[in-house]
Amino acid sequence: MFWWGGACFILIIILLLFLKVNVVLQYTYSQNKGDFIHVTIYVYHMRIFQTDINPLESSHQHPIWKDWKNKSFLERMKSIPAGLKAMLNQVSGKYKRVHPLLQKIRIKKLVWETDCGTGTALTSGTMCGAIWAVKGMLIRELKQKVGVVSGVHLQVHPHFQKEILVTQMHCIVSFTLGKAIIAFLQWRNGNKMSPERKDYDG
Repeated sequence: MFWWGGACFILIIILLLFLKVNVVLQYTYSQNKGDFIHVTIYVYHMRIFQTDINPLESSHQHPIWKDWKNKSFLERMKSIPAGLKAMLNQVSGKYKRVHPLLQKIRIKKLVWETDCGTGTALTSGTMCGAIWAVKGMLIRELKQKVGVVSGVHLQVHPHFQKEILVTQMHCIVSFTLGKAIIAFLQWRNGNKMSPERKDYDG
């Protein structure tokens, strides 16, 4: 009887390791309503968790959110290149540590649409071009660092007669629980061993 219980326990552990998790992220920004993030987690199409986040009200804000808090949408657009560069520098500094985790992640869908207008044709065109450049840069970075990126759809809708900035992003991130655990253990062991290797090499 004991062996039967042990076999069932092992079977459950194996099934859990192959458990597929989907994380759905929805980000919305408009100049009237501000920033909004909705997170939903599914396990085999069953919703197990969801939450709403306002980055500007969070106690753990990224410096970019703090910098954007009191800026107009035009000021935000102008600050995107510098803010993106700072964010990528931070990510690249930690990339070696999180690389095993990122390689186990699959982005199954990434839809990012933006409506942009400044009220004049010249500046609206310039801003739309800057947004296209930013989106292209982010997608290239993701494809280099994340295991699989598919289902990408990018769009920028220019508005030449009015001031508007509305952006919506829908992203589905998928991974299996077993691969995530293995990657996490590799990441943790790598962090523990790195000081020892440094001392040994020195």
